[in-house]
Order: sequence, then C-alpha cells, then structure tokens
Amino acid sequence: MKPQKRVNEMLEKLINLFFPERCACCGQPTDAGQVCAACRREWLHLDRWLCKICEREMMSCRCRGRQLFFDGITAPFCYGGAVRKAIHTCKFHGRRRLAPLFAADMAGQLKATGPDWRFDVICCVPLHKSRLRERGFNQCELIAREMSAQLDIPFEAAGLAKIRPTPSQHTLRAKERLQNLSGAFVCRKRFDGQTVLLIDDVSTTGATLDECAKMLKQAGAARVWACVLAAVG
Repeated sequence: MKPQKRVNEMLEKLINLFFPERCACCGQPTDAGQVCAACRREWLHLDRWLCKICEREMMSCRCRGRQLFFDGITAPFCYGGAVRKAIHTCKFHGRRRLAPLFAADMAGQLKATGPDWRFDVICCVPLHKSRLRERGFNQCELIAREMSAQLDIPFEAAGLAKIRPTPSQHTLRAKERLQNLSGAFVCRKRFDGQTVLLIDDVSTTGATLDECAKMLKQAGAARVWACVLAAVG
C-alpha cells in the first residue's frame, strides 16, 4: 500500500471515530454508509414498471386512460417513511453524498427491466435559477450525473431549462399542478430520433415529468422514459 493511501485511510478512520457518519433517515451513527441497515429495510419496493397514468403498481392500476407525453415510468421505492426522510435530507439539508446511493438504486431498477432500459441520453428535471441559488444544487442533476457514469449513457445538462419559477407542486391540486407548470420548461437543444431517460427524485401526479417530456418530444425525442427514486404507490 502506498504511504499516502495509508495516511488517508488512517485519517478517515480517525474522522469516523470522532465524527461518525449519521443515518440520513434516523440520524443515528452508522457504519453502513449514508443510510443505516434498519432504515434501508423500511424502504418499500415497487414493481419494476408503474402505470404511467396513475403511477400505481401495474397490479393495482385503476386507470381509465389519460394521454401523457412520457412513454413509461419506473421507480424502485414507494414514497413515504424512511425514503421520504432520505430525499428531504438530501434536498433540503444539503446531504449531496446521498446522490450515488439514489442513483445506484435507480440504475439497478432499470437494469432489472431487461432490454427496455436502453437509452441514448439522460436528462433531468431542472430547477429555476432562483431556486438553484437558494438551494445551491439540483439533486436531480446530481443523481442524473451519477446514473450517467453507472450506466455509461451521456448526460445532457443543458437539455432542459426552467424559465419561470413556480409554486411548489405539493401545495396544489392535480388540475392546478398542470396549469402551474404550463410553459415553465424549454428545451435548449434538439433530440431528434433519440430515446431519452428523464430523471427526477419523486413523482406524485406525474405533472412535472409530463411537461418536461412534452418539451423533449417537441424537440424531436422519439421516446421519453422516466425514472424516479420514489413514487406515490
């Protein structure tokens, strides 16, 4: 082992001894990474692919059909409990180191689906510049960049842009969410004939994903598939 590597490992052990890593969900010290084993067991798994209309697992889908612009959606986890806490810790408390864990779960979900997960390019749901200044980073972009590296698919950072601020979606009713996002996003490049993987952290009604997919298809994308860490099951 090289001397510098040995020194780095010793320093890391000392740091962990005096400042142990704390679980992003429960806040307790853990040596299991960003999330302790007990909290990870509480992350409820979903089916590989969800109904793209209601985003329920296929077996419990209760849709009667509504035209959407994205072609399918998948999520490894159901939104709530410990996974919700981890997402909020990343998004609102600056725990950027959670992004590789989220990306690994989402990439594994895509690989498990078989041949359907082949994509030409990855894009992510963008933040408006005012929200980006406030938060300091876009968690969706962090996840998308990690997934790009793990899946060996190029990430197009400038593919989508949010050109006007909007109220938080969770404060609005379903119909209001659609109106809230109308005209909020634009594409800054062409995606002619490409299959795009669109990344977000959470999906509830699918309104944000749908508006982004609409813009991607207007920019020439042949298909747009969505992958999120957690969806309301």
